[in-house]
Amino acid sequence: MIPGQLAITQFTQINNSFVVDVNNPAIITSIAFFLMQPLEEGIAACLYYSYPPYSQLELLGAIANARPSDIFSTSFSLNPNTNKQAQIKLVIQLQQIDPNLQQMILMLPEKQGYYFMAIAQNLDRFLQDYPKQIYYNEKNQQMLVVPTISLDKWLQRFTDKYNIDPNFLFC
Repeated sequence: MIPGQLAITQFTQINNSFVVDVNNPAIITSIAFFLMQPLEEGIAACLYYSYPPYSQLELLGAIANARPSDIFSTSFSLNPNTNKQAQIKLVIQLQQIDPNLQQMILMLPEKQGYYFMAIAQNLDRFLQDYPKQIYYNEKNQQMLVVPTISLDKWLQRFTDKYNIDPNFLFC
């Protein structure tokens, strides 16, 4: 369910995927995703999106019987692959639950803050590569002197790791 729109219940089945076209993705900030009936044990419903030329799927989130509904932030308006598109596809696939998927499904909203803390800790560890000894207040102290490009470097490394394994922060 996309805020401000009727619930989407009509999908086109293509092999093991259920697909629907969604217009103007840049204005979609979140998507509510819920089960209308229980799934087989050990199965999750994974919500993906795809943008032209529709050659890859990007995971938004997953639900299962243990957590039959959730609301996923999309960040479509910030993503250059989606914010200029007139249309994208939402794709649902039923998949076996693996440990990473299980962890995502069971992540309660109050626990999601831990994910953001893990991101901040990752940045802090990266910035620790830039210490400098200075003399301040009559004491020799360590200070971070960070080149302006360092945040760009960290973001690129973070993005590269995330593209390989979206759950790398949990490892």
